[in-house]
Amino acid sequence: MESQAQYRTTLSQWGNSKAVRLPASILKKLNLLDNQTLLVSVEDNSIRLSPEHKQPSTIHELFAEWDQDDVREGELDWGQAKGQELEW
Repeated sequence: MESQAQYRTTLSQWGNSKAVRLPASILKKLNLLDNQTLLVSVEDNSIRLSPEHKQPSTIHELFAEWDQDDVREGELDWGQAKGQELEW
């Protein structure tokens, strides 16, 4: 299990809300980016911040990082039929 370092920070006023500064080392370790949405929850009397993993809502978002060009040197082998698939 990875050791958990503890850092001291201060709860500060930010407009009508409160804010906490997070050390750059934590942000780097967790690959968090500026303006990234975090989910806030309370667990066992502690505050937990978790990065939000946004689900794609369009086909374009789903395949935004797709880098295959659909060119294959041969057919893909999908294995033996497992159900009542039609033979081609």
